[in-house]
Amino acid sequence: MARKGVGCSNKRRRVSQRGTGEVISDKLEALKSLIPCNVGNGSKEVVKVEQLFQETADYIITLKTQAFVLQKLIEFYDGFENEKHPPIVQEDLQY
Repeated sequence: MARKGVGCSNKRRRVSQRGTGEVISDKLEALKSLIPCNVGNGSKEVVKVEQLFQETADYIITLKTQAFVLQKLIEFYDGFENEKHPPIVQEDLQY
């Protein structure tokens, strides 16, 4: 018995038409293309899912570390600019 007024979303229809395995495979390929790592970026090389997830986690940690370092540099140079420093004159420079 069909229900009236209840429809499937396009996403559900797409999954049921293509199969769950294909959709997951597509998502893993999309993830693989985003990670600049040793998992064969852009190649058709078969990669274990566990390796892809580990590379993804490592990449996230790298990005978080880079963001932290950049934030500290911003804070450092903001503080440096706000302090009073004597002007550097040509005579002060030694070659």
